[in-house]
Amino acid sequence: MRHIETYKHYFAKILLAEWFSRNYHVETEKQFVLDGKLLAVADLAVMEGEWILAVYEITNKHGLMGKKLALYQLWAYYNYDIEVCEVSADTILNATSMPAIVKHELVNCDKYFTNTRK
Repeated sequence: MRHIETYKHYFAKILLAEWFSRNYHVETEKQFVLDGKLLAVADLAVMEGEWILAVYEITNKHGLMGKKLALYQLWAYYNYDIEVCEVSADTILNATSMPAIVKHELVNCDKYFTNTRK
């Protein structure tokens, strides 16, 4: 089944990517793959080189689903810790200019999911 994105979600994603791209490499629709299998697709990944610093999920009506967070945690367990942030489309679209800090909800891939075999 194909996911249909709302205009609100789409334009919030584009605007947030524009803000972060002033200081970082940004990828929208970043795929998280483990052992050749697609686990999740992030709305936005803020990167430094090839390293993912943070993942931003833009929410409109519903928050980040537990299943998707679990998939990020699984990816982080086998790779490296990532910060997962949830930000409201309204927060982004209501901004009159680029904010100094993007108000977001931090949804951590908790430390007990960290791969200690590294």
